[in-house]
Amino acid sequence: MSEWQDIETAPKDGTNILAVWSKKREVYAVIWWESGNWHEYDYDTDVEGMTHWMPLPEPPLASSETE
Repeated sequence: MSEWQDIETAPKDGTNILAVWSKKREVYAVIWWESGNWHEYDYDTDVEGMTHWMPLPEPPLASSETE
């Protein structure tokens, strides 16, 4: 997985990313940029205050793909 990067460098093309908030470094969420705002994955609400981001990891293979 990639290292954390400054939120200013995050893609603004609708790509889902993992972000962390500045005041509570233990708060993480999957977010994306749309219509001029960051949106949180689960709640589809505008969010702000993130300081860093990284790409999401690849999902695991299905069990049938690993056999």
